[in-house]
Amino acid sequence: IALLTGKSAMDSKQLADDLAAKLSAGSEAPAAVIASGNQVEVVYRDRIVTRYLPAEGGVKFNTVEYQKALSALDSLLKMREGAKPEGQSETPVANGAETPALGVTPSPAIATSIDSLKAILRDPLGSGLLKIKTWGLCARPEIGICYGTGSEFYAGVKVAYWNRYGASMGTTKNQIGIAISRRIDDVSKILRNTELLIMCGQRYDNRGVNVNFGVKVGL
Repeated sequence: IALLTGKSAMDSKQLADDLAAKLSAGSEAPAAVIASGNQVEVVYRDRIVTRYLPAEGGVKFNTVEYQKALSALDSLLKMREGAKPEGQSETPVANGAETPALGVTPSPAIATSIDSLKAILRDPLGSGLLKIKTWGLCARPEIGICYGTGSEFYAGVKVAYWNRYGASMGTTKNQIGIAISRRIDDVSKILRNTELLIMCGQRYDNRGVNVNFGVKVGL
């Protein structure tokens, strides 16, 4: 499972690289947002911005507001260049002198609006267009092997996560308890579904508390 999911993540990275190489859009706006495996890639013409995505997390991209911002930017750029925006009426004439058409913003305001829209598009995470959930509660089953007094099969449920770290409730044949874990996908891309854990629990035979170390994978 870990090997196959790791291969999928590498295929996604290659897809993002290929897409970026073919783009002809302006560099201020992302052309694609690719969420796959353990990362989110925001693809621009000249770069790819990568953010970590926990397996238990999620991604939301506000495509409606993104399209509105792109449309508004295009309209303002046409105004700045002196072109009549699409759907704009001709400039009216009053008292023999030309006056700006309704809705045409003075040049300084146009420049400010353009800079503001470019900043929103350039940083979709900071502007709220793109939201990546990297922490929260969950209920993800997991299995693994741990070692304390001996090797034991582990089964549990991850109940909370924060980036690569997690908290779980689990059991072995000798004890039940809580576990803290860390995903190791930053060490090995292939093993992106693998976590190291430390489990502390109460023994079933009432011989006190026992601490186990081990490895697990999410299901």
